[in-house]
Amino acid sequence: MAIKAIDVQKVELNIGKVVEVVAPTTPSDGFQIDFSAQDERTVFLFHNSGSSAATVKFVKGDSIQGVADTDALSIPAGKIAAFRLDSGSFKYVTGTNKGKAVAIPSTADVKCAVIQLP
Repeated sequence: MAIKAIDVQKVELNIGKVVEVVAPTTPSDGFQIDFSAQDERTVFLFHNSGSSAATVKFVKGDSIQGVADTDALSIPAGKIAAFRLDSGSFKYVTGTNKGKAVAIPSTADVKCAVIQLP
């Protein structure tokens, strides 16, 4: 498994930040994204750097609320998509993904970042 770990980038109040987006190691394995911050203060960003549309979806978590993956969101070429998620539905509470959310992009052109707002 070559899942790519993505750490939280904190954005402070009244201070700008250049956000680093990271490509997956293997698109089908996706991203293991830190989901340790509060739901309301966490934003997942996906940038499609490719020349055609791509998709990304979040895999359901392993808690009692994790009942379905998100629908695949289409991201046009060159665009950025943002997600806000409910941790009860998408955060893993056990295993190697504990404390994380998992997202699967359709291509390596989809890069990911997670930011925590103040």
